[in-house]
Amino acid sequence: MRKFQLLLCFLFIYGLTLSACHKDTTPGPQGDTGATGATGAVGATGATGATGPQGATGGTGATGATGATGATGATGATGATGATGPAGSQGATGATGPTGATGATGATGPQGPTGPQGPAGASAQSYLLTDQNLSLTGTHLLVPGITADIVADGAVLVYFRDTNSTGPWYSLPYEQPGVTISLLDFGVGYIDINSNVNETGVDIRVVIIPAATVNSIVMRGIDVTSYTNVASAYHLPIR
Repeated sequence: MRKFQLLLCFLFIYGLTLSACHKDTTPGPQGDTGATGATGAVGATGATGATGPQGATGGTGATGATGATGATGATGATGATGATGPAGSQGATGATGPTGATGATGATGPQGPTGPQGPAGASAQSYLLTDQNLSLTGTHLLVPGITADIVADGAVLVYFRDTNSTGPWYSLPYEQPGVTISLLDFGVGYIDINSNVNETGVDIRVVIIPAATVNSIVMRGIDVTSYTNVASAYHLPIR
């Protein structure tokens, strides 16, 4: 009975619905826009897509500033001394330096002592006057071996060289550019020498040849400009 009552109620509601749903061809006015509905819940995160291709390499960045210099490290211990190397070969001899300037002429010294007389019985005599000075005003030297006979008929030869020299003797007259030295005169017991320059430290060698042997100079062809030849011919000291 109850089911039958429910069925009648259902049929009644259905009939009302059909009459309410009858179509009206005249459109009604547009209703107001309804309120925006609530935002739906966020959907689940989708799966990660595939990795894309690698992009081009970017340009080189600017060089960074130079860092500060680090502190100096401690000095290491000194190593052991190495063995001494072999001696090097001797270097070449250096070039000879230029000749120094000629020193100033010294003051005229005192006249030296007269040299010893030549050996007895010799055909000629030789006197050596050491460390003499020649003056522009003339030089007077004492030679006791010059006698009156020598002045009259003999010969007097004069030579010179630097004191302490072992070089050759130069005969008078002597001439070189700017220098002239000659035997000006001789007499009993002396000779006079003329010079156009002042000279110090000069040895004078005087050879006295007596009249008896003067002619032998020419006959034997003795070169009187060479004291070595004269000394050899008359057995005189070479030095």
